[in-house]
Amino acid sequence: MAVVKEEPGLKLFMEHRVNSVDTKGAHVMSVTAQHVRTARRVKISGKLFADCTGDATVGFLAGADFEVSEEGSMGASNLWNVLDQADQKQVLKCECKDKDALSMLAEAGQVAAPFPRVPWALNLTDKPFPGRKGAKGQWANTPISNLGGWFWESGFDKDSIKEIELIRDLNMRAMYGAWDALKNVDGLYPNHRLGWSAFIAGKRESRRLMGDVVLKAEDFRKGTKWPDPAYPNSWHIDIHVPHPAFGKDLKGQEFISEATTGKEYQYKGPYWAPYRTLYSRNINNLFMAGRNISVDREAIGPVRVMRTCGMMGEVVGKAAWICVRHDVSPRGVYDQHLALLQKLMQQPGGMRRKNVEGSLELPTGAGVK
Repeated sequence: MAVVKEEPGLKLFMEHRVNSVDTKGAHVMSVTAQHVRTARRVKISGKLFADCTGDATVGFLAGADFEVSEEGSMGASNLWNVLDQADQKQVLKCECKDKDALSMLAEAGQVAAPFPRVPWALNLTDKPFPGRKGAKGQWANTPISNLGGWFWESGFDKDSIKEIELIRDLNMRAMYGAWDALKNVDGLYPNHRLGWSAFIAGKRESRRLMGDVVLKAEDFRKGTKWPDPAYPNSWHIDIHVPHPAFGKDLKGQEFISEATTGKEYQYKGPYWAPYRTLYSRNINNLFMAGRNISVDREAIGPVRVMRTCGMMGEVVGKAAWICVRHDVSPRGVYDQHLALLQKLMQQPGGMRRKNVEGSLELPTGAGVK
């Protein structure tokens, strides 16, 4: 936050959500964002926009071409953990507001942590789930490590935009149902309590905006080379589906996932994806970065991880500078100034603080206005 606030050309609107977009033809003129607590709205005009919302909110409202999965989608994560109240070190590390009270209980030896029955939760009394005896999730070993890991995930058959609160609630019902079963049915973890739970579901996919190139998983497998390589990928083609071992009698309420494995989901990396996946093919001043870029359903697997998304943002920032300096569109960067973008990509991020024209050995014909 301190780094962002030091940028003189940056104005930050925290806790705002864009819920309206004004367009003129194929051009975004402004967006309207609403403060999530005060409901105050602010209209922001600009020459260029970047949709990094994950749900492609700006592009969708602007009429940009997009796709959504028709065969179901990956779910949203339900991350949570537990702590042992009898272990003072664990209690003191807990960032809950009541940690002082907990530490006093631990010091007094009052460490039992009863848990009430929760009839509104998923009834897992007689069902397996990771962390229960004889059951474990993918790539998890100890019982505790099986609780609240990445594979606690639901919403595979639901709309990840319109039904995200329902998905989050299902995640919570699965967590409380599992803990109820462990504590009150199996009689385990008498001194443990729920330590932390993510109250915002970790979404993996929704809308994808279409660019001049729609990157496919087959491009990763074949190692397709592009004239405009822009950001490297190293994560595997990671698609999640309901885990067959834990979905019996829970149709529509599956809450444990299984990730794709095997050679067909691997590729030789790092794989350089093209710049043309980072701008809209029909809205002429719209960039995008994050999991809502121009890829097919499988190719979202390797591009959706955080550091890869962050590198997309760097490239979009450099391309936006070219757009402003040369009065071109995002597509114009590829058509007319690709060599300059590639030169900028070789420079450290700190170049934004220097005289860029004087610092670069610009390619022939890439003079700056």
